[in-house]
Amino acid sequence: MSKGNLMKIAITSVTVAVLLCFAGIPPQAYAQATFDQDLTIHETTTSPGMMGQPPRTVKSTVYMSHNAMKRVGSDGNESIVRFDQGKIITINRPAKTYSEVTTAELQKMMDEGAAAMTKNKEQMEMVRKMMGQISDTITVTKEGPGEKIAGFDTVKYRITGMMELEIWAAPDVKIPPLYFDSLKMQTPPNPIIDMRKLFDEFKKIDGLSLKTIMTFRMMNNEMKSTTVVDSIEKAPLDAALFEPPAGFKKVAANLGK
Repeated sequence: MSKGNLMKIAITSVTVAVLLCFAGIPPQAYAQATFDQDLTIHETTTSPGMMGQPPRTVKSTVYMSHNAMKRVGSDGNESIVRFDQGKIITINRPAKTYSEVTTAELQKMMDEGAAAMTKNKEQMEMVRKMMGQISDTITVTKEGPGEKIAGFDTVKYRITGMMELEIWAAPDVKIPPLYFDSLKMQTPPNPIIDMRKLFDEFKKIDGLSLKTIMTFRMMNNEMKSTTVVDSIEKAPLDAALFEPPAGFKKVAANLGK
């Protein structure tokens, strides 16, 4: 298998795992697992670019309710996660279309990829070598008071292991522990990156992250992104915000096949 295809497998493993972080809450748990107050979060993500790509800055608005989350980015990406329905809705406004993928479909994709990799140990080791920073050990370190962000005091944490994260969390904006338990229950195992191990560690972080620096290394390349919350609004959100736009056509989801 070519190096390009191996990189595709590695990136797909990470992408699906991250998607499952946001899509894995079972219906019976969502009422307790998500926020008890609607939030509108404005944030900015910057990345220096790599592999010939220019630096990027994306402004996003994230809407969070008790049973759903929506992200609208200045790069044109728009998605809805329905915690209560176990699905992700992706919206293409220029084309006036949308697609849906369920947690079960994402799990199936991950399971199939894991099974294929397990059968070929040499291939799996090549991918793991490409993703050389991956470790089964995850460490969360509380580093002390952080900077004031969006009007909130923060505490800085560092996570090392399968990925490197620096997090500035606001204790005044709580995340229920059951949120992470639910994600863990619904995320399938994978021989490349097992996101389930992160969820217990995330419980050690008190509050919503208002600034996150994520560093990911692959094939001697470093990918780093920084997300900073600019402001948070606490006000009720219209339920229609978490539905596909009226008049948009439903199309088949692209699961990377």
